[in-house]
Amino acid sequence: MLANIKPVALQLVQRLRSMLPSRSVSAVTQRLNLGEKQWPQTVAIALLVIGTVSGAESLGWLQRFELTAYDLMVRARGQAEPDSRLLIVGISDDDIAQQEEWPLSDAIFAEALEKLQKHRPASIGIDIYRDLRFDPGHGDLARQLNVPNIVTIRAIDGAKHPIAYGDRPPLDQVGFNDVVLDEDGVVRRNLLVSATPTGQLLFSFPMQLAKKYFAPRQIRTRNNITNPNWMDFGESTFFPLTSTSGAYRVTGDDTLGYQVMLNYRHYDRVAPELSLSQVLAEDFDPALVEGKVVLIGSVAESLRDVFFTPHSATNPTRPKIPGVYVHAQALLQIIDAVEGNIPLLSHWADWQEFLWLVLWVSVGCGAAYFSRRPLLAAGLGAAGSGVIAASTLGLFVQGVTWVPWVAPTLGLGLGVGGTLMMQAHQARRQRIALLELLEQNTSPAIAQSLWNNRDELLRGGQLPGRKATATILFSDIRNFSPVAEQMEPELLLEWLNCYFVLVSDSVQRYSGSVNKFMGDGMMALFGVPVPRTNAAEVAADAQNAVDCALAVRDGLAQLNQRFENQGLPSIEVRIGIYTGPVVVGSIGGHKRWEYGAIGSSVNIASRLEGCVRDRQPGVCRILLARETLVHLGDHFQVESWGPLPMKGVKEPVDVYRVLRRLGARDRLGQNCPGGNCNIPESEPPAESSPTLASGRIRD
Repeated sequence: MLANIKPVALQLVQRLRSMLPSRSVSAVTQRLNLGEKQWPQTVAIALLVIGTVSGAESLGWLQRFELTAYDLMVRARGQAEPDSRLLIVGISDDDIAQQEEWPLSDAIFAEALEKLQKHRPASIGIDIYRDLRFDPGHGDLARQLNVPNIVTIRAIDGAKHPIAYGDRPPLDQVGFNDVVLDEDGVVRRNLLVSATPTGQLLFSFPMQLAKKYFAPRQIRTRNNITNPNWMDFGESTFFPLTSTSGAYRVTGDDTLGYQVMLNYRHYDRVAPELSLSQVLAEDFDPALVEGKVVLIGSVAESLRDVFFTPHSATNPTRPKIPGVYVHAQALLQIIDAVEGNIPLLSHWADWQEFLWLVLWVSVGCGAAYFSRRPLLAAGLGAAGSGVIAASTLGLFVQGVTWVPWVAPTLGLGLGVGGTLMMQAHQARRQRIALLELLEQNTSPAIAQSLWNNRDELLRGGQLPGRKATATILFSDIRNFSPVAEQMEPELLLEWLNCYFVLVSDSVQRYSGSVNKFMGDGMMALFGVPVPRTNAAEVAADAQNAVDCALAVRDGLAQLNQRFENQGLPSIEVRIGIYTGPVVVGSIGGHKRWEYGAIGSSVNIASRLEGCVRDRQPGVCRILLARETLVHLGDHFQVESWGPLPMKGVKEPVDVYRVLRRLGARDRLGQNCPGGNCNIPESEPPAESSPTLASGRIRD
């Protein structure tokens, strides 16, 4: 609908110019720029959308939704098989019940470490705080913790650290186990390096385990050559997150340390798992331990060492996973990146994300601008959203890049919606302008009817020819030529236009259309261009035409009085009215079209206006034919002039002069002489002695 309004408005203006004064057409079209392109407004909308979405993104208003999209992409990637490079030794509630104590004694931990070390693991990480000694067995535990492949945990702030012996453990045997939580409590970031309150740099627990894992292969961490603030691990560069990385818009404090996105590839089956009881009983395959990284941590629900992850939303029965699983995810990410199996999840620079947004806003605005159809534009917008989702998900699933999803999708939608709203607003203004234009010379009802039927009327780019039953009204000024010869041209034109204003207003008031002005004459149509479908509508058109003629006659009395006061000639008018079949449509050539009506009915109406020119009773003579009279009912009083021959018409035409409209009392016969105003069929009135008659004729 919106796409058709502007072209239809222009075409209706062009095709109906013969019905509308060109001065009015020019004024309205120029005022509303109906022919102007909409691209400047579309560009303005695109810039507004880009600024709005970019501003919302920079303020962090979209971060929550982008992180939700991030979680969806993590889940869409599916689950990987448990990784055999790791082994998790979980301390469950059953293990605690079997030992009948918590915390477990140092002797139990020492025994478990001894039995694991027999099978030569690459490293062992203990994700349990041992900040107090729990005898018996403290000495045995201290000896086990002195083994170089052991890594224990501490807090970044230094409040907690393992008590293995009198001094704290070497830096390469301890890592912090602090995790970074987003505002919704979900762990999405992997903190690799951080500084203590005293400024000492510490590696994370997973990072220390990875360093132990790669130490036999001489793969170490170092500063990046290009940027010393970046860290290389082997051949891989770990690019740190900033406050504007990906969809993050966080404060500087929230990006302290060296962080990367935690690229989850598992939920709760990260690696093969043994219980502490199985380790103590040596009920396991030694191949699970040999050369592997072993993580010991709590999986007991009662200890509440659990965290939300991107998978939590789809696991309502177990939304949180133990912290040892999170560290295992982080460790596997580091190992995969260093070995070149799965690259670290990167992100675009700010300028790339901005161009990504600009691209999709432009696509949205362009789709709506060029399609100009809401449904088509919505379909193109939906297709564009699918492309954004597919490309974003594809890059993410391949483990390459985290690209914003929500911002470009929102920009695309706002671009489509904003452009359509602009087109709807302009279409509404154009519709109002067109109706205003039409209503200047037609009635509001006809103008609205033209608009409602615009698609049918403008089939093929013009008003097609069609048969219709219409009432045609011709008017002409009597003795115009002598008057024109005696008046100055400027004064003559003003005098003539005063009359035409009266006629045009009367035609419009009674739902007619001024078809053309011909010198001092005028042609009006009642019942077109929208065809009538029943006899009642045809009768209404005929009565409107007669009422219009009577209104002209009444108006002439006042107009002539004004002319007399100004010393100007008075006007006498002849009007002819005929109802019959016509063919209406666009008439003309390639560059000039006019809306016209042709047929014998038009010819007869013209002849009625000009017949018997010397008989001019009053300032306005209104003649109509029997074909119009039959539609008037008993609403008008007419005077029969009998059958009159007319040029170009084979048979004489029964002619009647309209005297006045009858009121209700007149139609009851109370005001007619003798109580009967019908014409006796057996005694037709002589032409020399006109007889009054009502509009109703009995055949």
